[in-house]
Amino acid sequence: MYKIAPALVLYALLFLPDPGEFTFLLEAHTTAPINFSFNSTLLEIVTIYIPLLVLIFHPAVKMFLYGAEKIPVPRAHLNSAVRTAADAFFTLLGIAGIAAAVSCFSETLKIQGEESLFVVEDGAEIVVYIMLACGAAVEESFFRYFMINSFETAGFSLWSASLVPVVLFTLPHIWEGIPGLLMAFLAGLFFTAVYERRRALLPLILAHAVYNMAAFSLSL
Repeated sequence: MYKIAPALVLYALLFLPDPGEFTFLLEAHTTAPINFSFNSTLLEIVTIYIPLLVLIFHPAVKMFLYGAEKIPVPRAHLNSAVRTAADAFFTLLGIAGIAAAVSCFSETLKIQGEESLFVVEDGAEIVVYIMLACGAAVEESFFRYFMINSFETAGFSLWSASLVPVVLFTLPHIWEGIPGLLMAFLAGLFFTAVYERRRALLPLILAHAVYNMAAFSLSL
C-alpha cells in the first residue's frame, strides 16, 4: 500500500480541488476573467509542469515503485511514427465525439456549466498553447502512467487501478459544473481504456494536447 503514497501525496498537493468548488455542482457561475500573461504562464511551466514530469519519470521513483523488478515504461517510443500518429488521431476523434455527446446532452437537459472568460496578454499566445500541451503531458503521465502503475504494483485489481485514477482525474474539473465533470469522467474512462489496451502514452498526450488547444481557442 505504501507504494501508492507518492501518487496520492502529489495528487493532494497539485490536483485536489478546494472544497468551495463543489458549489459549482448546484448552479452555474460566472467567474472573474482568467488572465494569462507571458511571465506568469512561463513561470508555471518551468516551476510546476516540467519538474513534475521529471519527477514522474525519474529512475529513483521507478525503483521505489518497482524495486528490482522489470520497470514498465511507456512504449510509445517503440511504435513507428505512423502508428503513433494514427493512434493519436483516432483517440482525438473519440474525445471529440465524447465532447459532442456531452454538449448535446447538456443542451437537451438545459444543464449549464461554468462560464469563464480567458484573457490572453498580447504576445503570450504561444506560451499559453505550450502550457496547454504541457498540461496534457502532465495529466496523462500522472493519471494514466504514474497513478495506474502505482496502484497496480500496490496489488490493486485491474478495475480498481483503472477506475480510481479516473475518479481522481475527474474531481479537479469540478469548477466546470456538471457538463465539465461528465466530460472529464468520460474522457478519463476513454483515455484509460486506450492506455490499458496499448500501453502507449504519447498518442494520449498528443490527442489530449490538441483537444485542449482547440477547446481553448474556441473559448476565446
